[in-house]
Amino acid sequence: MLITLTYAFLAYAAVVFLLNLWYFRRRRPFAPPPGGEGGDKISVLVPARNEQANLPRCLDSLLAQSYPGLEILVMDDDSTDGTWALLQGYAERHPGRIRAFRNQGLPADWIGKCWTCARLAELATGQWLAFVDADTYHHPDSIRHAFQEARRRGSTLVSYVPELLLGRLAEKIGVPVITFAFYLLFPMGVVRWLKSRYAAMAVGTFILVRREVYDRIGGHAGLRHDLVEDVAMARAVKALGEAVDLLDGTGLLYTRFYHNAREVWNGFSKAAFGAFGFSFLPYAVTLVFTYALFLNPFLMLAMHPALSFYNPFFNQVLAILALRFLLALRVRQPPLTALLHPAMVVFGLLFCLNSLWRIAWGMPIEWKQRQYRVSK
Repeated sequence: MLITLTYAFLAYAAVVFLLNLWYFRRRRPFAPPPGGEGGDKISVLVPARNEQANLPRCLDSLLAQSYPGLEILVMDDDSTDGTWALLQGYAERHPGRIRAFRNQGLPADWIGKCWTCARLAELATGQWLAFVDADTYHHPDSIRHAFQEARRRGSTLVSYVPELLLGRLAEKIGVPVITFAFYLLFPMGVVRWLKSRYAAMAVGTFILVRREVYDRIGGHAGLRHDLVEDVAMARAVKALGEAVDLLDGTGLLYTRFYHNAREVWNGFSKAAFGAFGFSFLPYAVTLVFTYALFLNPFLMLAMHPALSFYNPFFNQVLAILALRFLLALRVRQPPLTALLHPAMVVFGLLFCLNSLWRIAWGMPIEWKQRQYRVSK
């Protein structure tokens, strides 16, 4: 019975993968109308805290964007490195294209990124707001493509799943859990169709939202306590009855989320439980499902190590690895990430449990050299 159930779940994962390949398909860009891209101005808002090493590549790629109606606003969030001096230099070299601001101090009841984004939004003049992380860099058509897709789909918020740049072994083990979840766990087309506000996702590296809708949700002031403000924004927008979409950012948006094992652990521990809206039941069901489908067959094969097609656990492992290899090819990750799949699942389950533990017991969560306590 258990073996049959596992095969059924694997069939589900394969169907989800095929559906998500369709959902994340890259459509041809359409030519702008004779009057341009519709006259909508987009404000690109970049919060930056201790991002001296990442900002030059990010800002250079934003300056090279093909969308004509952009303003770029960057705010140094009380950095302790050379971020502010670097921003001043860019603003002086590109007057009228980059505006630099400095944020010093953080109100007691705010998450740092939310406070900085709120201040940037107050200074923005565009009809659309593009919130962009400083550790990203962009293809020249990145913003134009996101804007066109928002218009094509009738969405008021779109977000990219970025192409992940993976350096050290810890990154290759842990960070692919992002694309694993979006391609193999959740049928994103169904998620978009569901009316519940909880069926909405976004990735904070890039969020493009219509200004009028952003103001209706109260801006970042309405999210000021949320460590996972990207998902919180997507859910707030969907609660208004507006459409929210995820886009494939492969080849358009690049980021290296973390640079060592400690950053990977802290980053996912911060975000995991919050990504589920701090709702225990769907969180627990997802963890149990992930263990049963994507890890248990490897444990069973270790206990019954017959490498034969007559061994159902061997077949299940082959099917899982095949899905992971196909996913790695689709999102341009090293094939090694597929072979590291069991380690990724173990690591993922551990940081998910750590996220739940820290939130449940009111323990501090460290992020960007600041500590926060979140209780739900």
